Amino acid sequence: MPQRISHYLAHHPRATWEALSTAFPTADQVDVVLLSLAKHRHSSSSPELVARNALTFFYWAASSSPSSSIPHSLRAYYLLVHPLSRAALFINLHA
Repeated sequence: MPQRISHYLAHHPRATWEALSTAFPTADQVDVVLLSLAKHRHSSSSPELVARNALTFFYWAASSSPSSSIPHSLRAYYLLVHPLSRAALFINLHA
């Protein structure tokens, strides 16, 4: 499942919370998905697309997990920084 989510995020024009909820009922293994996106360097996807979708997934996963009161791990934050830095989108991190 994490590979399907990361593939979706890397190749979908613009992920939305609604689209993620429809395609994936739960947000499992957030760190694995973000690690896959951090390593992603596929030529058909722009770094900006991957970074924006990673950020959308990050926030969606926090709100849709069964225990949404539990914050993301520190590792998840570190993994999110990689696609954002590759796309020079640090300004979006606080959004």
